[in-house]
Amino acid sequence: MKAKNKNGKGSINKMKKREYPYTRKELETIIKCPVCGKFEAGADSHDICEFCGFEFDLLQIDNPDYPGGANVMSVNQMKKWWNYKTSFNKNFVWTDEDPCGDYRARLFWDTCPICGEKLNVNKLDIDSPDYEGDYDGVRCTKCGWIRDLVQAVEPDMKDGLNKLSVNEYKKEYLSKKGGKD
Repeated sequence: MKAKNKNGKGSINKMKKREYPYTRKELETIIKCPVCGKFEAGADSHDICEFCGFEFDLLQIDNPDYPGGANVMSVNQMKKWWNYKTSFNKNFVWTDEDPCGDYRARLFWDTCPICGEKLNVNKLDIDSPDYEGDYDGVRCTKCGWIRDLVQAVEPDMKDGLNKLSVNEYKKEYLSKKGGKD
């Protein structure tokens, strides 16, 4: 059972209780990729999906809102990124030349993509209406951008915590600053 905050959204601070370690059978169970569903591997094999780039991590598979571990992005963030990419190209496949969202998310883990300010991802307000059950929702104190890793790695994406895409937000921010940061 997943704990809920007062807004009814999940909280990674109160993850479901689980007996550890996992059994050998659970670790060796072959499952489909929880992000794209196109690749099969052992649940905790740490194999990387050749279609979307998700690294199989049983903790994250059991707790799809949990960022960190083998992947910077949570399973749900990776799904959002995957759906965005495949909305333009149904045959999209992750490659080293076009890194997966998780790879690019490492660049924006604690840095605002608008102004470059460090974000305090350790101080989350889980009662905030912006809180989505992961580390997204931290507001930059310099420019006001709300941290959304999927928007950060896909700078033209509007469907996120911010009404404007990263590129639109940055353009607006720079125009207010007189073109300088």
